[in-house]
Amino acid sequence: MQDPASVSEITKRPPGARPTALPADLAELLTGYAAALADAPLADDTRRTYLSRVRTFLAWIDSGQGRRRFQGDPLTLPKARDWAARDYRRWLLRDGPVKRSVVYANSALTAIDDFNLRLGLGKASIDRDDRPRTAPRALARGTGPHPLAAGC
Repeated sequence: MQDPASVSEITKRPPGARPTALPADLAELLTGYAAALADAPLADDTRRTYLSRVRTFLAWIDSGQGRRRFQGDPLTLPKARDWAARDYRRWLLRDGPVKRSVVYANSALTAIDDFNLRLGLGKASIDRDDRPRTAPRALARGTGPHPLAAGC
């Protein structure tokens, strides 16, 4: 069992949470993806996060919300893949029941890109949103360098 302190806040599940259910065909795709990830030179946390993000994406596609604006299968057609990625990002950031952060949405798109590459479909042609750029308080305008940094 993994130390709970080592798990990112982004990927923690509440106690007793179960993975999102998928229909058999999508569950089979996810199982194949999990097997491919097992051989990839990735950290265990990354594998787990990618699987979670892809599972949620596949559930979104299956729910019908993923078929609103594009025609064709996003798991086989590049144009449909691109529309699905754009719509999914919008759903995560604005339309879903839980509004996600830009960091979370970008993380999901990275996992989906990896999944699509392993399907042989390639990465989606979609830009990532920039993270909000804010300076730490210690570096706010007019504060100057930290007093302890003067001797460095």
